[in-house]
Amino acid sequence: MDTRLEYRKALSKAMFHSKEFGIAVTDITGKCIDYNETLSSLFGFGKEEILGFTARDLIGSDGEDDKLKLFNDPSSIKADECRFEKQLVRKNGSLFWASILITPTYNQSGEMILVSIVIIDITDRKQTEFELQHSREAFKNYFELGSIGMCVTSPEKKWIEVNNRLCRMLGYSREELQQNTWADLTHPDDLEADVQLFNKVIAGEINSYDQEKRFLRKDGSTIYTTISVTCQRNKDGTVEHLLASITDITEQTLAKQDYLREKAFRDKLFESSPEAISISDQQHLLIRVNKTFLDLFGFTEEEVIGKRIDQLITRGKYHDEAEGITSRVSQLGHTVELETVRFRKDGTPVDVSLIAIPVNVGDIVLGGYGIYRDITERKRSEKALMESEELYRNLIEKTPDGIYKSTHEGKFIEVNPAMVKMFGYDNKEDLLSIDIKNQMYSDPHDRESPGMAKNGNEMAVCRLKKRDGSEIWVENHRRFIMDNRGEVLFHEGIMRDISRRKQVEKELLESEEKFRSLAEYSPNMIFINIMNKVVYANHLCETMMGYSKEEFYSPDFQFYDLFAPESIELGKKAYSCHLIGKENPPCEYALLTKDGEKLYIELNTKLINFSGRTAILGVATDITERKHAEEILFESEERLRSLYENMSIGLYRITPERKILFANPAFIHILGFSSFEELDQWNTEQKVFEPHYFHGAFKQQIENDGFIKGLESKHRRHDGSVIYIRESAKAVRDNNRMIKYYEGTVDDVTDRKMAELQIAKQTEELKEVNATKDKFFSLIAHDLKNPFNTILGFTDILITDFKAFNKDEILKYLSIINDSSKQAYSLLENLLLWARTQTGTIYFQPEVFDLRSDILNVTGLVENQAANKDIRILTDITDHCIVLADKNMINTILRNLLTNAIKFTPKNGSILVSVNNMNYQVEISVKDTGVGISRENMNNIFEIDRKTSTRGTENETGSGLGLILCKEFVEKHGGKIWVESEPEKGSAFKFTIPQRK
Repeated sequence: MDTRLEYRKALSKAMFHSKEFGIAVTDITGKCIDYNETLSSLFGFGKEEILGFTARDLIGSDGEDDKLKLFNDPSSIKADECRFEKQLVRKNGSLFWASILITPTYNQSGEMILVSIVIIDITDRKQTEFELQHSREAFKNYFELGSIGMCVTSPEKKWIEVNNRLCRMLGYSREELQQNTWADLTHPDDLEADVQLFNKVIAGEINSYDQEKRFLRKDGSTIYTTISVTCQRNKDGTVEHLLASITDITEQTLAKQDYLREKAFRDKLFESSPEAISISDQQHLLIRVNKTFLDLFGFTEEEVIGKRIDQLITRGKYHDEAEGITSRVSQLGHTVELETVRFRKDGTPVDVSLIAIPVNVGDIVLGGYGIYRDITERKRSEKALMESEELYRNLIEKTPDGIYKSTHEGKFIEVNPAMVKMFGYDNKEDLLSIDIKNQMYSDPHDRESPGMAKNGNEMAVCRLKKRDGSEIWVENHRRFIMDNRGEVLFHEGIMRDISRRKQVEKELLESEEKFRSLAEYSPNMIFINIMNKVVYANHLCETMMGYSKEEFYSPDFQFYDLFAPESIELGKKAYSCHLIGKENPPCEYALLTKDGEKLYIELNTKLINFSGRTAILGVATDITERKHAEEILFESEERLRSLYENMSIGLYRITPERKILFANPAFIHILGFSSFEELDQWNTEQKVFEPHYFHGAFKQQIENDGFIKGLESKHRRHDGSVIYIRESAKAVRDNNRMIKYYEGTVDDVTDRKMAELQIAKQTEELKEVNATKDKFFSLIAHDLKNPFNTILGFTDILITDFKAFNKDEILKYLSIINDSSKQAYSLLENLLLWARTQTGTIYFQPEVFDLRSDILNVTGLVENQAANKDIRILTDITDHCIVLADKNMINTILRNLLTNAIKFTPKNGSILVSVNNMNYQVEISVKDTGVGISRENMNNIFEIDRKTSTRGTENETGSGLGLILCKEFVEKHGGKIWVESEPEKGSAFKFTIPQRK
């Protein structure tokens, strides 16, 4: 995951706990499900109180101009209604002015799933307005529009004034309340305590009090509240009236449950985070770490909890650095981000990126978070990038980006294979022969852009023509190479086909429905500009540019204020094109942040309709790092060549005598070696390459053609395992045309090869299974046909000669029809159950249960059937045999085995059901004293293509599918089923299932 994205996540988390503004998160009904400490401080409510509130409780309702109507109709809210200012009420009745931002969040289907409310205290800014508006009417408005119940009462406990919220809470009209005292509506159990506090206020012992109490609503129900009472006295000290604010906390219990669920969710996120996270208290002692932290640094939880982190994972100079970070976080409340080194338990150093974040309550730092990411591999890559210089030319040949050099007049001097392939030419010579300006550029003016002429280098995005006339979008990083007199010697640059990216960007920009939910989480800066005024800027614009949204939206703020001087004219030109309805290709600009730092962006713009007006939608990608990388690419040959060391494709150079001259890390890794020295000492022909490799297809083709492309062959790794590789190579010759060495690339295609072999194997298995099922269904069709022939035959006889038969004969025929019907039904029932197992509609749902009670239940179901043949069913089961299995499947297995045992056991026989506990599994046995099974049939009874059905000792019939179903269900448990039997000596059917661990 990109480091900047991780930074933004950490920053967003820190902002959520910021002291600057309060944040509340509600569900789609407006109920508060989360909030930060600043919100609690702003309103003066506790955790349980806020979680019981709705959005209307916090910010009130504005009648027809209801800012919260999006909870009823998300499509009704307009963009300019999402931000507003209004006066809010704290728990103690005091007021403060707030700037409020309401932002809905949508899922991928466009449905609103969450709403965030950001509240910023702007009381100081509004102080002048307060002084002008501090009149009775203003107070009345605030009183009536308060988000909590408010009232003014007399010393005699009479309601003098009540607001609408209180009327709704208690279910009375204003007139009905004013005819009662508050004592009349107080719950009897709370009245005495309330009156005692009230009397202390009247006596002048206290001037205010807070308490929890219950009121009785008009409909007789009880409402739980918190009440804050403040006394207003006359000059002589007597009580003029009392002001009370009343908050409904009836849903507090549900809110607590929601909090516990949310806490469990956060704990899950904490433990499953791919970053190592630590939490320390005010004394800098670790109080919690996640599994990633323990894995990264090699500690157990017992070894770290209660210890200082700087004593665990720092050494030497890094110990002093860690103490400095602790001081900045705990004493100054600063968030610290840096890349540094920390140490594992065994002393091994680890390169990490670290974000240290304070945990604040107001101005007090109670502890801190530490977020660590292992960047060892990235550091190694950066080091390799700086050190390697040997393979520059091969990079040019193998890179997927087109690299070129051309004359100022428009002829290619040199191009790499990727460039030839990108534009659809057969060979390099064909591409070198074209007129670049007229044959390649869709708009010839794109080659002579003002930025290129002025600066000598630029990143241009434009449309170019392929050989067949089709167009592609490319990103062209190019520059002029000048001589000492300032004359252009040639052009050189790198082209990348971005046609797919352009298509994605176009689709994304055209999706206005998803714009608002995606914009705030986009990795790009997104804004909307109308007549040089910013009317929308996403969160990343604030983060990257350093301006607040209020500053962006200010009437005095000009869009061109963001441009660095060298980009203003280019920006104005693009803006002019939009004014006449023309679209602009993506372009690079330099911006200046509020702090004066330069930021390079790639800007894509599009004309859109925004709130009925023509506007410019801009998507800006931060390319500052890429610009620096491009400068490094053009300025440092050493850095370009180092890329060889970090390519995932193996690169090598080897002599015809099989002496390896060069191999990059990927090649060494593919062959299973730890270093080039280890590979160099190995006998490559005997230990790595398959026999006759250098004397077979490889040598013959490369000597004839000078190269090979896409040759696949089998090789052995250092550990002896076999891998498959795909290889491209060429022969490098000396002046005498003798081969000096081969050099080429190697891709490990073992996974693809193994997948192909696996697919072939599975195809054969599928053919075999289908053939088996075809045979099985032909047998089933024959078995289904027999009972229906019997049914149809005897029903025809009864219908034709009904009057010729007496009652006994009719009853005999009906019995035969009944038996045949039962046989057909049993076969169909088992066939349908088996078919459901094959189509996956019977779901395997294991649970923990007592097998003993389950066996007793099933034996009880078949007792009557056994009693008809005087058969005893015995059990030998350990008490409380707990298993992990699908109860319905186990019941079906037991029922089939017991029914079969009864069927094949003669009268006065017995059946024993026993359980044997084994390691992590249970063996269940159903043993009978029946007729037994021949060895030939024992091999067939569980096979689907050899279905057998034998009549019982009293001519009972079966479906032939029962044991097949048993086998299916046992195997779903990972167990096995088998039979032990001899003719005339009975049978024992046994199967295993997992035991609870």
